[in-house]
Amino acid sequence: MHEGEIRQAAQMFALVAEMHSINASIEGMKSENTTRESQGYAMAYDDAAFNSCCKELEVIAKRLREEI
Repeated sequence: MHEGEIRQAAQMFALVAEMHSINASIEGMKSENTTRESQGYAMAYDDAAFNSCCKELEVIAKRLREEI
């Protein structure tokens, strides 16, 4: 591999790691909402919180398409 290819791969893996981080956050949000629901409390995370994560993932997808 040439240096440019190595840098490109590193950039791609950094974006993939960021995607996994957002997905882990989503799973945590879902878990917290389930726990709160079972205890009779209001949800901790609403649709806006999940939509925010979705938008972050869309930005990453766009970067993967256009930059990598």
